[in-house]
Amino acid sequence: MVQSSIEFCRIVWDIQSAARKHIVNVMVAGATPILVNDTTKQSLQSLEQQFPHAQPRQAYAHDRIQPTIEHSLKSFVDNDNNDGGDDNKITLKRCRIILIAVAKHPGEKAFEFHNNPNDPVRDLRAIVYQAVANTDPSLDHVQVDVLRLLPYGESTKRPSNILSKQVSPQISMSIYNIPNGQHDLKHAMRHLAQLYYNINVLHISNIPMKSAGQAQSTHTVTLFYQANGYHLINQQEPLRNLCIHDPAYLKYREIKLVYSKRSKKALPGK
Repeated sequence: MVQSSIEFCRIVWDIQSAARKHIVNVMVAGATPILVNDTTKQSLQSLEQQFPHAQPRQAYAHDRIQPTIEHSLKSFVDNDNNDGGDDNKITLKRCRIILIAVAKHPGEKAFEFHNNPNDPVRDLRAIVYQAVANTDPSLDHVQVDVLRLLPYGESTKRPSNILSKQVSPQISMSIYNIPNGQHDLKHAMRHLAQLYYNINVLHISNIPMKSAGQAQSTHTVTLFYQANGYHLINQQEPLRNLCIHDPAYLKYREIKLVYSKRSKKALPGK
C-alpha cells in the first residue's frame, strides 16, 4: 500500500508545473484518521518520512472507513476555501478519493465491506453517501475509486469490477478487485494516476551511458507527460478485456523510441 501510494504521487507531482499544482493528500485509517501529508508537504520525501509513523499496528472494533473519508473530504473543502482564487470565478467543487481496502472476507463482492472478518457486511455506497452528507452536502461531485485487495492471486476467479456507477446525483463509485500479486496494486495506482490527469508515457531506449568505471552501456529512460491539456472528459477508454492491475491496461498511452546517434562523418557537406 505504501509503495503504491508513493508511486501515484510520484507520477502526479512529476507532471505538475509551478502554475498548476496537483494537491494529493494521503490518509491512513488508524484508530483515528491520520493525515500523512497536508498541502504544505507535497513531496515524496515527506511521504516516506511520515508513513512509518502512520501505519495501523492492530485491528480495531470501531468503524475507521467513514471517519477517514469524512476527514479527507474536509481537507479538500478546507483547501478549496483557502485557495485564494478569484471570488467572481465560478468553479465546481469536485474531488476524487482512492480507497484502498483489504478484503477481510474471501466472499466480498460489489460494494460489500467488512470492518473485521467476523463483522456484519456493510455497504460502501451507504458509507460514502453518509460521509458526504456529514461533511459538505454542497459538493458538486465526488468520485470514489475502491481498490479492494483480495487474499488470493491472479489464478483465482475474482468478483466483477464495477466502473463509474452513479450512487447519487453527486456521487459515483468504481470497484476494482486487485489480486495479491507483487506489483498488482502498484500498476493499478499508476493507471489511475494516468487516467485522472491524462498522462502518457514515453520510453526512450538505447541511450548510451558510462558507469563510474567508464564502461559503456545503454539504458532505457521512462518519462511521463500530460497529453493535450489537463482533465479530458472524452478521452480514449482503456482496453475492455484487461484489468486495471494489468501492466498492459493503458498500453495505447505508451510511445517507444530508440535513441540513435548519427556519426558526423555521415552528414552531407562535412
